[in-house]
Amino acid sequence: MYNAPVPNICEYKLTYTALRSWDLTPYLSHAELRLFKRNKKIGYAEYHITGGSMSLSLKKWASVKKKMSPVINKLLAQYKK
Repeated sequence: MYNAPVPNICEYKLTYTALRSWDLTPYLSHAELRLFKRNKKIGYAEYHITGGSMSLSLKKWASVKKKMSPVINKLLAQYKK
């Protein structure tokens, strides 16, 4: 775990958790993103593969970019200036 102090000049901070599962090869199975402005949480979004690790869905092997782009869009849509 990397947990460096956030410099005072940084107004925003993003924390995340990512888990991978294995089915012939590793794949992203769960991720949580939290967006903070100073110390106030202003957004949360998550990705979770449905059907469990033994899911027959081939979507589990999609790229991380394909999985996480909608999650990031959801996270940022929650923020209003």
